[in-house]
Amino acid sequence: MGRHAARPAEQDIATMLAAAAVLFREVSRAQADLDGYVHDARDAGASWQAVGEALGLTAAVARERFGPAVGSLTAGSVLQPAPVLQR
Repeated sequence: MGRHAARPAEQDIATMLAAAAVLFREVSRAQADLDGYVHDARDAGASWQAVGEALGLTAAVARERFGPAVGSLTAGSVLQPAPVLQR
């Protein structure tokens, strides 16, 4: 079923949307489980390289997907002002 398939009847649309909603909930639960397992593995000492290899990703992609968001702060982090360039 692609974008170019014949337009389905309204009942078919409702059925597809209901199936999509069920799948979305299942994927969301699986995603939460995956995040938890990766977080636990990292807490236990797994490297991003090991996480990436286990999931078929590069270390950089694993870190980007499962690591802290860019710009997020942790309890011990401190914002530092950007250096001022002298002319």
